Amino acid sequence: MMLQTKSEISLWLDKYNIKNYTINDDLTVDVAGSVNLYSNKLATIPIQFGKVTGRFSCYHNQLTSLVGCPKEVGGHFWCDNNKLTSLVGCPSVIRGWFYCDDNLEEDIEYLRWVFSKKVMAL
Repeated sequence: MMLQTKSEISLWLDKYNIKNYTINDDLTVDVAGSVNLYSNKLATIPIQFGKVTGRFSCYHNQLTSLVGCPKEVGGHFWCDNNKLTSLVGCPSVIRGWFYCDDNLEEDIEYLRWVFSKKVMAL
């Protein structure tokens, strides 16, 4: 379930020590810098990131989807060591490396396709 107010979103961002953020009118969150959500036992990301200018790390959690992940990442994107059943929510633009190992084998062909599109977008 996505958080519904700017104040709920702000509290969540502060809890995970995310700095230099802007909460937009549509409740998406842009971050000037990196986001580190790794190893927090997260089952979901309850906010929607927009653009993150640095890297985005959500590895070693319990995520089953990438819903909430940024639409655009200016650096590397780590989502490995989760329980992903789908890549729905994967960023459209990743300007660094895309790490998504130790998830479901069924997604390997899709991962190859996504990765090839990300490389072409660079």
